[in-house]
Amino acid sequence: MIEQQRSTGRSLASTTFLYLFITLLLTIPAVALRPPSTDLFRITDFPNYYAAAHLYVSGQSALAYDREALRKTESTFFPDIGQNIRPVNLPPFVLPLLAPLAAIPAEQFSLVWHALLVLSTAAAVLIIARAVHLTGRQTLLLAAFVAVCGPQWEAVRCGQITGILLMLYAGCVHSLRSGRTERAALFMAGLLLKPHELLPTVAFMAGARRFRFCVIIALVGLALAAASLICSGPEVYARYLQFMPESFEVTDVVNPTIRGQFMYLFPTVEPYWSRAVGLGAFILSLISLMVLGARLAATPACLDYAIMASMPVGLIAAPHLHNYDLLLILPAAILSFQAFKGEVVSASLCLFACLCFLPVYMYVHYQFPKLGLAVNPIFFSLAAFVLALVLRLWSAPQQAATK
Repeated sequence: MIEQQRSTGRSLASTTFLYLFITLLLTIPAVALRPPSTDLFRITDFPNYYAAAHLYVSGQSALAYDREALRKTESTFFPDIGQNIRPVNLPPFVLPLLAPLAAIPAEQFSLVWHALLVLSTAAAVLIIARAVHLTGRQTLLLAAFVAVCGPQWEAVRCGQITGILLMLYAGCVHSLRSGRTERAALFMAGLLLKPHELLPTVAFMAGARRFRFCVIIALVGLALAAASLICSGPEVYARYLQFMPESFEVTDVVNPTIRGQFMYLFPTVEPYWSRAVGLGAFILSLISLMVLGARLAATPACLDYAIMASMPVGLIAAPHLHNYDLLLILPAAILSFQAFKGEVVSASLCLFACLCFLPVYMYVHYQFPKLGLAVNPIFFSLAAFVLALVLRLWSAPQQAATK
């Protein structure tokens, strides 16, 4: 009994040390690295989350989608922000999820927020490692990669919610691989914060006839929508629909999506064309994932295939994406590498991972566009991985039948 208690104590101590080490590892690059001198790097997203939370709890949610009102609110809490006002791109039905942020004093919010992002990413790494059965050494290697990858650095620098989304998605992945579909759906519903990152998985699961998963997410969305309507009224949705075109008038050309590459090739095209290409590509990706889900529905590894395919396909075809969102590919990348080691899928994945390493990422993302070439290396490496993965998954039923 005493020996068992000692063994449990050693296991708890080693787990605690591992978690603290991973958290420290994830913090160092974000704090130590200094970005290039440009106005872009004085922009951060955390003030708009805080301002939106306060507007929601005060019953003024509609003002979160009014640029001037948002500027005044953000400037009240963060006087040093100047003119770097970021729009609230989150849909009204997820504003209730931001409400707890209003309880944090503005003076401590930046520290608390960034600590939460790093801790969320550290938790996500551990959950993913458990879900895909990594050893302790492999978990440390995974944490080391995340710590020095460009998307993680961008997420912490910008104060983006990507770490929180990754943690929720990791919970979904772990639950799916444990056979707990209902719990997986509840975790996945957290990605309603960015619906375009949620819909690809829902599309695959609908095609694979996992309707309970889809229904639970829909019910959570309806509950949040009802809460926002009760607290804010229909005006908030009218403001949101008015605000969206303006908020997405951004330069997505440097981001690795089909829309971004289109803007690379045709830099002088009218914005509505690039939006049409982005929306069209996204709709086609959802249809493709439904078809792929239907094809793989009867395979034993269907849920693993859902994790592998949904996020990579959905992100490269997303109508709006920033490089920090690429962190969400992590579970798909690990499962794909484990399943297809030594194949084209893993080779293209390695190329994509190499371009995401710091400091290579800094040169590829910020310096390469200055050469004037109409290509985005990160996009093409991601596209090669996605294409190889989809073709490999498409042939999975035939290969399973021949064994």
